[in-house]
Amino acid sequence: MDHQIDITVSDHGREPDNGDRLLGGFEEVADNTDVVIEQNLESGRLTATFFIEAKSIEDAVREGIVAFASAAAAGGLGPSRVVAVSVAACTPEDAPELALA
Repeated sequence: MDHQIDITVSDHGREPDNGDRLLGGFEEVADNTDVVIEQNLESGRLTATFFIEAKSIEDAVREGIVAFASAAAAGGLGPSRVVAVSVAACTPEDAPELALA
């Protein structure tokens, strides 16, 4: 089953290029994953939203965190404080309002 993962970190959003760097990291380590990056220059928050296939929500959380961390490292972003992680078990067909654009 597909799971939508949203991971928000607190420290990388203030630097304008970091959103593109994170997107590039996802393209490098998981080029078959559609990802949407949201960035708030004022608050410093950077959010990645993507789908991952996993047997359970627990597996999706683990795999999503690994995917995010790998993409951040590939994009040259250092460690950051995670401020939010959310997971929704669904497919784009089951919940089109959660589907990535």
